[in-house]
Amino acid sequence: MDPRLQELLDHHEIRQLLATYCHGCDRADEVEMAGTYASQSWDDHGPRKMEGRRFSIETVEESMRTTNLVSHLLGQSLIKVSGDSAGAETYFIATLLYPSMDGSGGETIGQLGGRYVDTLVREG
Repeated sequence: MDPRLQELLDHHEIRQLLATYCHGCDRADEVEMAGTYASQSWDDHGPRKMEGRRFSIETVEESMRTTNLVSHLLGQSLIKVSGDSAGAETYFIATLLYPSMDGSGGETIGQLGGRYVDTLVREG
């Protein structure tokens, strides 16, 4: 296969993987989220650092307890592929709706932005 075509396919698969991760996170689907992690994964999300599949479980459990909505918007990605491994930096904005703390039944909106810095490996 033409190496340029393989690179296009690799980039597409990585963008799909990133979108699948966010889709699972936004829908509190820990199985979908966990499926994006390699078998020997590690996730460092600041205060929460652990094996990737375990991260999915704990993140969804916390989200179900503390938020009414999570919604990611992915921006540009810089992807560098080298054989069966790759690196990707992807910008994001996440919007979260929290139940109001004052007992009014209202909601509070929060937003955060940043970038995911990922090391990826092709398995199987």
